[in-house]
Parts: sequence; C-alpha cells; structure tokens
Amino acid sequence: MKKIFLASFAFSSLIAMAIVFNYPPSAPKVFIPKSMLIFPKGSTYEKEWKKVDSLTNKGLTASALKVVEGIYTKAKTDNNPPQIVKSVIHRIKLEAYMEEYSVQKSIDKLNAEIKDSKYPLTPVLHSVLAEMYWQYYQNNRWKFQNRTQTVNFKMDDLNTWDLKTIVDQTMKQHQLSLRDVDSLKRTALNLYDDVLTHDDYNLKGKPAPQRKLRASLYDFLAHRAVDFYINEEPDIIKPAFKFELNSESYFWSYEAFAKLKIENKDSLSLKFYGIKLLQDLISFHSNDGNPEALIDVDLKRLQFVKRKSVLEIKDSLYLHALQNLEKKFLSNPASTEISYEIAQAYDEKGSKYQPLAGDENNPDSYREGKKTALAICEEAIKRFPDSYGANNCKYLQSLIKTKSLTFNVEEASLPNKPFRTRVQYNNLTKIYLRVIKQDADKFNKDIENYYGEKLIKKFLSAEVVKEWSVDLPNNGDYQSHSVEIKVDGLPLGHYVLLAGSDKSFTYEKNGVAYGNYFVTELSYVQRRTDEGGYDLTVMHREKGNPLKIVSAELWYQDYNYT
Repeated sequence: MKKIFLASFAFSSLIAMAIVFNYPPSAPKVFIPKSMLIFPKGSTYEKEWKKVDSLTNKGLTASALKVVEGIYTKAKTDNNPPQIVKSVIHRIKLEAYMEEYSVQKSIDKLNAEIKDSKYPLTPVLHSVLAEMYWQYYQNNRWKFQNRTQTVNFKMDDLNTWDLKTIVDQTMKQHQLSLRDVDSLKRTALNLYDDVLTHDDYNLKGKPAPQRKLRASLYDFLAHRAVDFYINEEPDIIKPAFKFELNSESYFWSYEAFAKLKIENKDSLSLKFYGIKLLQDLISFHSNDGNPEALIDVDLKRLQFVKRKSVLEIKDSLYLHALQNLEKKFLSNPASTEISYEIAQAYDEKGSKYQPLAGDENNPDSYREGKKTALAICEEAIKRFPDSYGANNCKYLQSLIKTKSLTFNVEEASLPNKPFRTRVQYNNLTKIYLRVIKQDADKFNKDIENYYGEKLIKKFLSAEVVKEWSVDLPNNGDYQSHSVEIKVDGLPLGHYVLLAGSDKSFTYEKNGVAYGNYFVTELSYVQRRTDEGGYDLTVMHREKGNPLKIVSAELWYQDYNYT
C-alpha cells in the first residue's frame, strides 16, 4: 500500500517511530464537519532544515542538534505546531546518536513539552510519546518478559517499569491523544503537511498530497491508536475480565455494527478499545460523500474481527460480510479492494486442498478455491483496471498462476532397469527431461562452488545421455499436483537428471530442477560399534546377499577455521 510517514520518524532503531497509513493514489471528497477549525501552517524553515540534513549526512551530529534547537526555539516563538513536532522528533533522533541512555531524557523533555503545549500540538505529542514507550518495549522486550510485576517503582525511571505498566502508559498516551474528539474531527490533517510525507514524494522533499483516507487529524491519530490496540504483542497482558469477540454481531454490516452496544469490565482490554475505536471511525465516515475512507476502516474492522473471533464459523461470517460490503459499493473504484480481500479468502481456502486426503477432507471450495479467487480478481480488474485494488488483484493473479516444478529421485537404481521418479508441479502441462553423466566428485564440487543459473549452465554444458518430454495432467484448478514418471534404465555410473518447463532449460522465467543418482548393484548398511568405529555390510542391491572382496574408501570432512 501507499504510505504516509511523519517524515522525521525514520531514525535510530532505539526509538524509531514511523507514523504510517495507507491509501490509494486518487483524491476523492471526504465528509468533514462544516465548522472546520482553521490553524495557520506557519513557516517551514526550509533553509534551516537543509542545513540540518547537510550536517547530519556529514556525521556532525552535535552541530545538527544545535541547529535543531534553534529551529525549535523559533517554532515555539512563532507558535508553529508542525515545526515544533518536527524539531522535537529530530532532537530525539540526534540525542539517541550522541547518548547511550538518552531515551529517559527524551521522554522527560517530551512530557515537559506536552505540559506546556496546547491544541492542535498536544494530541500529536501524546501520540509520539505513546510510540516512544512502545518502541522502547519492543527494543527491550527480553527485559520485560523476564521481569515480574514490580511495586514501588519510579514512574520517572522507565528502566524500573514492568510489562503491565508500559502497556498501560502506552494506552494512556493514545487515549490522551484522542481526548479532544470533536476538535480533532474538525481539524484537517493538512496542517501537518510539512511533517507528513508520502513515500513517493519523500526523496523529492515535497509535502504529502491530499489525504482521502485520513483527511482529519482524528483519522490519523485514531488509526495510530487502533494499530496499537489490535496488534498481537500488546495482547500479552491478560486482564481479569477477558474481552472476547464472541458474537456474530461483530461481523454485521457497517450500519448495524456502528449502532452495536459494546461493553467490557476490564480497563486493560486492548481488543475492547480497538473495536470501540474502529466503531467510532466507522460512524464518523458513514455519511462520507465518497465511501473510500469508510471502506478502508471497515475492511480493517472485519480483518481484525476475523483474526480475533473465537467463533468456529468466523471464516464464513467474514466472507459473507465482505461479499455484502462489495455489493453495496460496486460502482466505486475502492470496491476492488474488497474484491481483493474476497479473492484472498478463496485463495486461502484453496491452499487447504490436500490431493491425497480424500474427498471427505477436500470440499469443492478447497479444490476450486484458487480458481474462484482468480475469477474474482479478473472481474475486479475489468471494473476498474487502474484502481489500487485492481493492482493488488493483478499481483494475486500472478501468484496463483505461478509455475513450479520439483521432483524426487531415488539415490540409487539398478543397471539397465527403468525406475520411477515423483514429480510435483503447478500450472504445467508438459515438462522436459535430460540425463547427463557426471563423475560424483565433480558433481559435489560443482554444487559447492556454483548455484542458481551458473550451476544449471554447468550441467547443460555436459554431454547428453538421454532427453525426452512428458505430458502432465492439468485440470485447470491451479492446485499443486504430483505424478510418477518413468526414467529409462542406464549403465553403471553417476548421473544428473534435469527437469524443466522449457525445452532449452533456460533459467530465466522458467522452472528448472535437478537431482543426482547412482546406477549401481551395490547397497550397504552400517552400524556404529562400541569402540566408536563402524561395521559395514555390503550387499547386492537386487538379490540382497552379502558380497565379498569389496573395496571401500574412507573419507571425512574437516572445516578449516583459519
């Protein structure tokens, strides 16, 4: 998906914080309350920021930090919220480069900044602080996972916190970022254009284009909070009254879901806060002139519910909900994103197909799943070929249609007697096979020194012993199938069998596989002795009788550590 970042948030892994959301390229109308709050953007201090970038690129961190502090002071004097945010983030980044234990200092400064701030700066700073807390946990999770719940710890010392405290504080900051809901919904996100950067524009230094899925500051901050609430990792806290998505009502249409009464007794249930916030976002966008933001958040809701629902029929409920949503918005290009999710659901069904499991374990929806997914993608692309969802569908189509080829060959076979090899394939109707004779030592050296296309070229340069083709059954279900094919007998020796989807065995854009085998009359069994040696018994491979006067060569591998 296309992304938007807080431009300054791509920094040190210690406190890296990416404010990201996804949206397709066009810019439709979005429903925004009429009484919008207007805030002047102020100067972008372009000259000063260019100096910061130049100093940072030269590794002059202290000098860059000094310039950032100057920008910060000027932004405070000018009451310029976007530039205050940008300078605060840069300061955190640069201090992290200079000081090993700068996180606590940065958090202290950020808390002080929040106390001294006012709307529309305050909610963004709360969101930044939430991200800092959680990023600190992610970079130090081993400490928290090995730490029992602490008492009498210092709230001003992050190093003493336990897991419950850091989850609680992260959640608290996200909630504080959304405290002024009415004002947030009436504040356009373009106020922060100089801080938020679209990924396609980042290198060009241009501000982000109009944002249709996150048009308001509320959208932006709410989705950031939702991403934390519905993440798998924060869910490691086990509340006393565990909130479960245990009702079919969570899969209802967005109109019905927006009116659903959702209650919970535990204040630490992240799933509860996540589903409630998704519900409010859906209500906020229910009357949009263009439904793309609504579709985006409703898909997020359905995916989350499917992932966390405890119902056994959640897959069918999810698919039914998607199909109803698609029908409602078929005339809008964003409907292709719903189609893509439906196609993915069918593709997942297709991936459960087990050819050898019998019909009772393979319903038609499994066998035909990938074929159905392909048809759904084709229809979506036909409706709106240049839409974001159509591009996703094209990618899924390419995965479903991917050709693959593997085979298994026995390590040894009898001289001049044919044997079978098992071929597994996807989306192929014919394969080409070639046998070359190669000394076993040379083969081992080749596979040690070459790989990929270079290795195949080495094999193709050898003298051909035999080559032929085999037609493969293909019923067009895009599933993986396997067959056993005949390989003619050959004289004693070591051979390499090549199999390819192209007669010339070209590596690019074609499947090529290889395997080696011996043609021999010998077989053996070995046994480890109590003294640490080995007993070997050599037998005739076909008759099974022990053989006398057999010479054996002992060899071993020793790794050179120098």
